[in-house]
Parts: sequence; C-alpha cells; structure tokens
Amino acid sequence: MCPYFFLFFIYLVNDKLLALVHEARAAFLADFDFTEIDCGSVSLIMADAVLMFQGEAYAGDTLKFEVAAGEPTRSGFRLFFRISRPADSQNIALTETGMVCYDYSTGKIKPLPEAVKRIF
Repeated sequence: MCPYFFLFFIYLVNDKLLALVHEARAAFLADFDFTEIDCGSVSLIMADAVLMFQGEAYAGDTLKFEVAAGEPTRSGFRLFFRISRPADSQNIALTETGMVCYDYSTGKIKPLPEAVKRIF
C-alpha cells in the first residue's frame, strides 16, 4: 500500500510528517478493513514514534508512503514507513510507530486479536 500525499505547507517538519504518517496509517489499516477505533475488536493507540529524516521536502512535492507492519507482540505491533519523493527518487524519511491494542470502555490494554495477525 503506497498512498501519495501532496505537500501544501512550505517545508516538511516533524509535526507535519507525523500528521502524514497518521494518514498513511489510516489508509494502510483501511486496506484490511480496519480502523484505529475498530481493529479486529480492539482500538489502537500510538505508544511511540520515531522520525528519521533523510532528505528535505517542500511545498508542491508529492510524497510516496510505503507502509509495512511487523514485530507483533502480545498486545501490539509496529508500523514501518518509508517516505520518498518519486520525482527524483529521493528518500525523505524513515519512520516507525508502536501501536498498542486498547479497550476504551475498560481503559485497559488488550491482547493482539487473531484477525489483526493477518497484516504481518
């Protein structure tokens, strides 16, 4: 799954990159008929994020987001993102987020559902 995003802001900075990563995560989950609120009977919360810039991006750039899931645990997994600019094949960033399965009604961390294991 490789969503493309067009930059409308002047320069890609941490908070903008993280917002785009969120959109790519939602699109990735949707490919499996999941959402962050209903992901195999649990919700997902982002426990951590790592952003490693490798290049610069500017207003008018179209960026390609490649997303993969991995490192499943008892109650979560990691999502890995490679962001590039197709116009010149420049790598812009590598990011990853730690996702935790959560039940908002009980306020507790939940086990990784069997249905979610198919994304690995």
